[in-house]
Amino acid sequence: MTKSTITGGNELKTRGVSDSRSNFYLVDLNVPISGKGVLNSWEIWADKVTPVQLVIYRKTANAWSVVGKSDLKTPALGLNQFALTTAIAVQPNDFAGVYYPQTGSVSFNRKTEQEAWDLGNLSGSVLFTSTGAAETAFSGSSNRVYSLKVHGIDDAPVFVPIEKPANGRIIVHNDEWALSDAGFQSVSDTATFALNVATYFVGTTQGKFHVLSNNFGLVGATLERTMTGAGHTWTKGMNIAINAVALAQYDAIFVGGDPVDNQVLIDYVKNGGKVYLCAGTGHGGSQAEAGQWNTFLTAFGLKFDGVYNKISGSLAVTSPSHPLFSNVKTLYQNNGNSISLLPNATANIVMTGSNQGLIATADYIKPNAPARSEPTPSPATSEPPKPKTIETEEFSITAEDDVFMSNLVYKGLVKKTQSDEYVELSNRGNHPVNISGWKITSVGSARQQFTFPANTVLASGKTFRVYTNEVHSETGGFSFASKTAIWNDAGDELNLYDAMGKKISTLAYGIARTKKS
Repeated sequence: MTKSTITGGNELKTRGVSDSRSNFYLVDLNVPISGKGVLNSWEIWADKVTPVQLVIYRKTANAWSVVGKSDLKTPALGLNQFALTTAIAVQPNDFAGVYYPQTGSVSFNRKTEQEAWDLGNLSGSVLFTSTGAAETAFSGSSNRVYSLKVHGIDDAPVFVPIEKPANGRIIVHNDEWALSDAGFQSVSDTATFALNVATYFVGTTQGKFHVLSNNFGLVGATLERTMTGAGHTWTKGMNIAINAVALAQYDAIFVGGDPVDNQVLIDYVKNGGKVYLCAGTGHGGSQAEAGQWNTFLTAFGLKFDGVYNKISGSLAVTSPSHPLFSNVKTLYQNNGNSISLLPNATANIVMTGSNQGLIATADYIKPNAPARSEPTPSPATSEPPKPKTIETEEFSITAEDDVFMSNLVYKGLVKKTQSDEYVELSNRGNHPVNISGWKITSVGSARQQFTFPANTVLASGKTFRVYTNEVHSETGGFSFASKTAIWNDAGDELNLYDAMGKKISTLAYGIARTKKS
């Protein structure tokens, strides 16, 4: 789903004047930025070809601050459009300004011919500094209008229901402190992580969870308030029957410290249950604690190491695009049992520290039932299967799912930079798809990589385009922000991966297509 656009700044046209002062800052207050979001491009009308830098300002009470800057750009005469290499997060009523290391290039005019060039105070519509002054040390103003404009997309979250996974699923944490009361107090992202765990288990439905443990890392009041505040049912205690029938009433079981029959947990997961397991509790010592859970873990391709790892503190997440870490930057821990993958495992280590596995996930997918010996006719109204291979005159495309790379423009019309090149993604399915953390890569060059940001949803029947160095909000507003052309005119192979690293689609053309055939 394409997000709404935000803008700030003025009409772009020649206004007849450019600044003669050098090495100074200014901010234009005429049209503030329209909403909360991220800026991804800016435009100017240049009357001179001297360098200019975009500066975004914010006023809080009577104090000015800078919230972001662009790279320094040398414009051509006339209209110039620039993509931001790094997006700038903005709030409503932030303002666009510029810095000039030399004399000014952006065209401006006074609102009337009688306006003073400098009012000698800060009452005008444009504030500026003196030569060589700091970026917020405004000392003068004038009633002017600059041909400067910024563009971006809002960051209002797009709610897309997430279905509860039908498969069994486990989350394994090397340590118990992350969800403890102390963990919540140490790291502000803990509540978000806890709710991401819930969503990973039950989607956007309300879950029924039970803590099968007396360990402090799982029975704290803050974790309970977080879960119940989001509408989930949260119960605790070891005083329930521990068998497949009893556990089946719960969407997920949280365990750690207190021993639980591993085979019961295995059967529970294989029947679609979800388990959160934490170690590092000190129960019986490091080796005994690992042994206590490894029968369960090895059934899903994982194991705990038998030595505590001595990794402690607030640690940065290492797979920020994984759903568990959406809007999570750091987590707290204090000395756990590191996690290892078994050979040929389909499980994933999703957070590491000091080259140790700290958080892992695994899914259990039931094998297909044996085929019946008698033929089963297909309903006459069944939907024809969607092709996995699409051959066009120019491209060879594979599509493993509804979202796939449907087109590529690798010869742009813009001379030298070919900034108007783009790769196109389409959703041919009947439902929106969250593609946050998905990556587009190139076999030909590691430089050609783009990752879709958080909260990116591609609606059914819609397309997104990722341009080389242009921003078009009507097709999603995505750009590699590359100053040079990135797609090889002779041929290349593009790959699309989901947030878990699964290859979803390929697109080959030119010599790369010839090699594939």
